[in-house]
Amino acid sequence: MKRKLIAFVILATSSCGYAATKDVTMNLVDSDGKERNIGKITIQKTPYGLLFTPDLHSLPAGIHGFHVHENASCAPALKDGKTVAALS
Repeated sequence: MKRKLIAFVILATSSCGYAATKDVTMNLVDSDGKERNIGKITIQKTPYGLLFTPDLHSLPAGIHGFHVHENASCAPALKDGKTVAALS
């Protein structure tokens, strides 16, 4: 019985490491730098790496892509003397 309990505890706690999830709010930034909420992406840790699951709305039909910022800022910044939306 003690072995079964130990095995259960090990299995239960080891699977918790892969259950971590984080919801990230997604905003569409227009050329003026104005943000509009378009949903969220859930990021889940799996044994194979990160799984990104989108739950988005208000996008035109077709293929879309996304990118990940190292710093969580989409503020406008100067590039070649011009203000560019979502550059930071």
